[in-house]
Amino acid sequence: MELLTSYGSEIDSAPVQAVRVSRPWFAPQDRALADLDGKRYLLTLGERDPAPGEPGPPAARRFIEAVRRAAGRRA
Repeated sequence: MELLTSYGSEIDSAPVQAVRVSRPWFAPQDRALADLDGKRYLLTLGERDPAPGEPGPPAARRFIEAVRRAAGRRA
């Protein structure tokens, strides 16, 4: 798996089987935690400025499910 900036530059990478992902209880719905080789990243996966009081799209959940499937783990 590769983490890229919005400009396409690589931030970090690791084999998908070594990546751990989760949805943090303390963050908005558009955020996911990713642990790559011991480095933890808080990812924002939704719109930058959703309307006040509106939940963002379920991008974080879809991302977590996709990583777990790719690693051969249950989503």
